[in-house]
Amino acid sequence: NEMSTTVCLLLLALIVVSDGTLSKSDKKKKQKTEKEVTLASKPVAERNLVTVQPKYKEILDEHKRYFKDGRKIRNFDGDVLAYVTPWNGHGYDVAKTFGKFTAVSPVWLQLKRSRDGSFGVEGSHDIDQGITDTCYSL
Repeated sequence: NEMSTTVCLLLLALIVVSDGTLSKSDKKKKQKTEKEVTLASKPVAERNLVTVQPKYKEILDEHKRYFKDGRKIRNFDGDVLAYVTPWNGHGYDVAKTFGKFTAVSPVWLQLKRSRDGSFGVEGSHDIDQGITDTCYSL
């Protein structure tokens, strides 16, 4: 059951890290309705959020909340890899805030399919050596 707990925690972390890409008009709308990050007085297990069948409402209600004393606490000895993308600054901030990741990897390149069905690699224009250096130091 430890594996199920780990999977649920990773799912919650993924939701926090991946807010998605927004157009300029979406950003204006999001600023009005976005929930602020808040601190919780208890860890997720004590708030009964670790479950094999999470409820979508709980994920939406809790995705911007973290345990105030748990930013550096690791509950297992396994490796934890975090991916950060140039188009989502929030994921980069989360990686810096939570120093419990074994490795932080920037994701610059994207595999895109063209109309003829072939694939090409794009995104080299997003490569930022400063962010890469910071990821290595986290």
